[in-house]
Amino acid sequence: AVGRGSEGPGFINGLTMDGLPEFRRLEFSAQAYLIADQTLEASRLVKQVVSMVIETATWLDHREIALLAQDCGLFSDAYQLWIQMLPEDYVGPDTKHASITAYRAGEWKGALAVCRRVRTTQKAERVHLMVEAEILFAIREPEQALELLRDWVDSNPMDKLAALELSARAIDEGYQGFAIFDEEKLPSITEFDNSTVGMK
Repeated sequence: AVGRGSEGPGFINGLTMDGLPEFRRLEFSAQAYLIADQTLEASRLVKQVVSMVIETATWLDHREIALLAQDCGLFSDAYQLWIQMLPEDYVGPDTKHASITAYRAGEWKGALAVCRRVRTTQKAERVHLMVEAEILFAIREPEQALELLRDWVDSNPMDKLAALELSARAIDEGYQGFAIFDEEKLPSITEFDNSTVGMK
């Protein structure tokens, strides 16, 4: 059976969109294809939108396009949009998107810059922590990554998943001194099953 979501692209393409900017029409079509799980076609349309010179687009338009590119897995395109939109000293909630897309796009220097800027203003959230830690592990700076995780756990003792992440990575990297063995500070099986570790 064909789900209702698959009807979306045809429905959108059949609409009259007089007066809408071309980028907006393409954006709506891309969203419809994405909802219908036709990611390749959605990505193709998003690529067109990103490549356009959108002088009439508002900041919110650019944000929507960045989020859509991110949903399509076009992390490099999304990251470029985020860094164009966000001031260099910005430490608000959209830094989560900027850091994740930078990490996924392999722009690790940019990702670290975002995460560290947010952390130094004490506005870091869990996602910033995990992005920064993952990169530090990847570039073989395990002790620095573990110290980062330990500082987070010390400041957020109720974050038992972070404690588990710290302990698992510490043991894996051969730094058992960072590991936590107190069961009260680690998640139960139920808590672990209903949650995720890391950025996933």
